[in-house]
Amino acid sequence: MGVAKNSKKIPVEPFLADILETHYKIRPEVEYRFTTKRKWRLDLAYPEIKLGVELDGFRFHSSVVSQINDAEKSNFLVAQGWRVLRYPSPRVFDTRICTRIVEQIGRVMHGIEDVDADARVLTEDK
Repeated sequence: MGVAKNSKKIPVEPFLADILETHYKIRPEVEYRFTTKRKWRLDLAYPEIKLGVELDGFRFHSSVVSQINDAEKSNFLVAQGWRVLRYPSPRVFDTRICTRIVEQIGRVMHGIEDVDADARVLTEDK
């Protein structure tokens, strides 16, 4: 398994934002605040097309309370017309998996809705 170099220990959000900007020439907004009603933010967002990307690390997303909050946030976004893609943040640093994540985000950005064809983007046995 190839692992992307993160020698500076930068947070996963700007790391992936840099990769997405390189591939698609459009930088997602990092830590985008989409409502004033709660302190919710999207890890990465393309607000003009209502596409959000959540990167779930084990530290902040493993408790029942945080999972409930994540579900409420995702449901709120979907009700507002957003599309939300979720990925476990450690997978971003696996080069092969990250490539598939970036490709999947690109397909959704460009309106190619057949995400089911690549639903196994996070597994290594593709």
